[in-house]
Amino acid sequence: MSYLPTITVLILIAISLIETILSATWNKAYFKFGIPVFIKNITVVPHHTNIPNRLLFENKFRTKWFELYPPLFFREIENNVYGFRGSLIGLRNGSGIFGVVIFDAENDLVTVKGNLSWGMVVFLLFWLIVLPFTYLLGAFGLYEPLWLIALGYFGVLFINLGIFYFFEYVIFSAIGEFAALSWKRQYATSTEG
Repeated sequence: MSYLPTITVLILIAISLIETILSATWNKAYFKFGIPVFIKNITVVPHHTNIPNRLLFENKFRTKWFELYPPLFFREIENNVYGFRGSLIGLRNGSGIFGVVIFDAENDLVTVKGNLSWGMVVFLLFWLIVLPFTYLLGAFGLYEPLWLIALGYFGVLFINLGIFYFFEYVIFSAIGEFAALSWKRQYATSTEG
């Protein structure tokens, strides 16, 4: 069973490589389907008939978020739908967030869907299942009581996941709010930079 972590790391590398290729080529299916971690619908009445230019989004999230997070890039992947992702180069703090912004003129809605990257899914499976399983099977041993190890291990893991989700939530919310303002053409008069 000591080979299980190694196999998991190899799977993580392979999935991350595939995900990078799909993201870099702006594959429509990749951006539209995934494990959603954020969905927000914002009613926009009145709105313009045409959607805002994607360069407005890139300018907004390239300058404001650069210190906290790598720049975000946007591309129209189908009519009235922008896909977005973080920079593929220099993912300093990031999980490689990605998702879509949907401008639904019939229902007067802007919808932001943020997905969990597939590399992050494998990473979480590794930390939540593989490592505890190999510990229980005796592949590696610690001399502390099991309850103490589990408490520390899962405590640190869930605190880190909470911090990760907080930053993702802030970014996805900001994208949604900016999309709504820019569809109303109020981005120039808003108090945001």
